[in-house]
Amino acid sequence: GSLGRVFGRAEVRVAAAYLVFGAMRILLSDRLLYLAVSDPARQALLQTYKGWAYVAGSAALFYLLLRAESKVRESTEARLRELNRTLETRVAARTAQLEATNKELEAFSYSVSHDLRAPLRAIGGFSRILEEDYGPRLDEEGRRITGVIRGNTAKMDRLIEDLLSFSRLARKDLTLETADMAALARAAWSEAAPPGWSGSFELGERPPARVDAAMIKQVWLNLLSNAVKFTTGAPAPQVRVEGVRRGGMVEYRVLDNGAGFDASQAGKLFGIFQ
Repeated sequence: GSLGRVFGRAEVRVAAAYLVFGAMRILLSDRLLYLAVSDPARQALLQTYKGWAYVAGSAALFYLLLRAESKVRESTEARLRELNRTLETRVAARTAQLEATNKELEAFSYSVSHDLRAPLRAIGGFSRILEEDYGPRLDEEGRRITGVIRGNTAKMDRLIEDLLSFSRLARKDLTLETADMAALARAAWSEAAPPGWSGSFELGERPPARVDAAMIKQVWLNLLSNAVKFTTGAPAPQVRVEGVRRGGMVEYRVLDNGAGFDASQAGKLFGIFQ
């Protein structure tokens, strides 16, 4: 309790020991002196000696107590230094591990870029040759299939680029600033919406927020691109962006009337972004 904390302090322990030592000296030594010696002159002389003995004993007691406290403090400081060294070692090891992981991710990104895009370029190139050189010989269904091949290779290339962009963002340091979310969302929409898109796009209330502008624009681009993709089959595609303040936070939403998903699968779909 509080009493234990008080007596755990070094200065309190030293004062308590000195008080006990002085009380024993006064109560015991004076009583023994008067019982053993009846001559007043000898009593005065012994009182002088006793005073010097008390000073010497007090000095010895203070030395022993302070030396014990010093040893405790030195032991505590040694443990703290050892903990600091251990912590520094762990931080250095963790930093090295993170650097190695980042290098592996970078190598993986280059591998994905080269190993996956090379066959895609080949498929796209051969389908284009087929379309350009042999187009007149193909019937309507053949030309449709060739277009489907080229469209899907282009879509796969965009997916690979999105993965690479995501891996680069994960390694990028944040640069926070108060950003105009309306301008960022509008710029992202201009990239996400395909030419001639027949749906409606609406920007609702968009409070400003303190964000990394480059990264949050990529978030807007991903969300709006998904909205465009999943409203393709809707008879009248609608996409809306809005935001609302909740306490000290700002919540933004992208709403659309496209194909949805099973809410029970949300963890699998969005876990990578947590």
